Amino acid sequence: MEDESAAIARVDPRARLAGALAFATLVVFLERWEALAAAGVVALALAVAAKAFKTTTFKRHAELNVLALFLVLLVPLSTPGEPLFSLGPMTWSREGADFALGIAAKANIVMLACGALIATMDPTTLARAAKSLGTPGKLVQIMFFCVRYLDTAHHEFHKLRNAMRARGFRAGCDAHSLRSIGYFMGMLFIRALDRSERVLDAMKCRGFQGRLHSLTVFKMSSRDAVFAVFLGIAAVAVAFVEWGRAWIT
Repeated sequence: MEDESAAIARVDPRARLAGALAFATLVVFLERWEALAAAGVVALALAVAAKAFKTTTFKRHAELNVLALFLVLLVPLSTPGEPLFSLGPMTWSREGADFALGIAAKANIVMLACGALIATMDPTTLARAAKSLGTPGKLVQIMFFCVRYLDTAHHEFHKLRNAMRARGFRAGCDAHSLRSIGYFMGMLFIRALDRSERVLDAMKCRGFQGRLHSLTVFKMSSRDAVFAVFLGIAAVAVAFVEWGRAWIT
């Protein structure tokens, strides 16, 4: 849930979405560690302005860094270059370690910035902002319903899992376990299909004809201009750290 007292919460959702996409695109192309550090400072500033330092934020980053740890351990093994250290027949390269650490840093920076600018918005506002920026309507509807009913699917998953546990099921590497997991996944899809049909019927009863309408009108203000100027200056500064030498020469 978004904190209404946060400075970012008062910025137009369209500006936040466009800024998040532009900043994430810039971060992806960074290579120098100095530039990544500068981008990290910008992401931290956005998170502070959005008051996004919550338990869920740290949990998301912990889950992301579990995957990043596997990258750091495995990518250097398959990347040729100067040996960093060896363990028996396995050799980790310095180039592979730098590459994997760079991916991990970029992923954390993008997640932190997008978490501050986008994740704090409710799904309805995010869908309207995406539609206002020219995103195809069908794609916006798919995104909206996925976000809106993700928690419902999660609830159904846990309800089925708890029902299996109550009947004494314990997963193992045998035919019975594989068959039970197959039934579990099939039932999960059947329940999802049944729920989707009920939601569609309820929407048709309310006059749904393939388009989502909203009475809220977005309005740009001076606050949005200040946000755009800040993010633009920050992006130029990060880009200068990355490519400034080439620009000067």
